[in-house]
Amino acid sequence: MAILYCFTSTGNSLYTANSLAEKIGGKVLPMNNGAAQCKDDVIGFVFPNYFWGLPRIVERFVTEMQIVNKDAYIFSVLTCGGPGFGELGRLHRLLSAKGVHLLYGARLLSGSNYIPKYKTNSSDAFRRKIDHDIETIACAIRRHKTIRVP
Repeated sequence: MAILYCFTSTGNSLYTANSLAEKIGGKVLPMNNGAAQCKDDVIGFVFPNYFWGLPRIVERFVTEMQIVNKDAYIFSVLTCGGPGFGELGRLHRLLSAKGVHLLYGARLLSGSNYIPKYKTNSSDAFRRKIDHDIETIACAIRRHKTIRVP
């Protein structure tokens, strides 16, 4: 079974994590305070970018967690309103310090999470595009696709 750790604020990342979990046979858990111990073979991290960076709660969670299975397939999905700027690379460095590696990372354009500045897009066409992109990401995860994380 896959475990997906999720941090969300507007709901975009939670929607993504729940959709992925359903498609890959996984379970979603929140990134809570306190050290998590993970023994699973497939580990995912789903979170938004914050001001073109890794949210502090995600950084703290990953830093404090213990990953028992050093051969686990580890992936991440970044939800964002535009291009990311190094969030997946920062996550990769945090995981590498634990002796594991981020093997697959994807950015999912799902609308901006900075609501005061940007208008939300809730059209049916936009939702269908997100669902299509989630299916593409799920397919890659099921195949244990690897990519070089920048």
